[in-house]
Amino acid sequence: MIEVTDENFEEVVENSPGIFFLFFKKQSCGPCREFVPVFEKTAVMFSDRAHFGSLDVRENPINAKELIGNSFPSVVCFVNGKPHKTHIGSVQIYDFVNRFINPTLVSAAAKLASIKK
Repeated sequence: MIEVTDENFEEVVENSPGIFFLFFKKQSCGPCREFVPVFEKTAVMFSDRAHFGSLDVRENPINAKELIGNSFPSVVCFVNGKPHKTHIGSVQIYDFVNRFINPTLVSAAAKLASIKK
């Protein structure tokens, strides 16, 4: 998993081809700490289909404020560097994968296919 900062955001996320899931977290946020293992396991499970990274919003507030405001924890899916879909809140891995990751991968893949045409 890639550690994203305000300094490397453009290089790592906006210039990333394909699908990139970015976890916006805050160390002082209980639900964020609870969600870390869910996101880390998901990143391992789907590493062959997408890139995964995390961004600490306290240390890197610029992009977080623009993309998610004050909604923590949040995961934004980017397709070719552009925001595609957002998940807000801490959930168990089953719900995260079935209600966000899988449907988002399908819609992101369709978007990528339409771009290539």
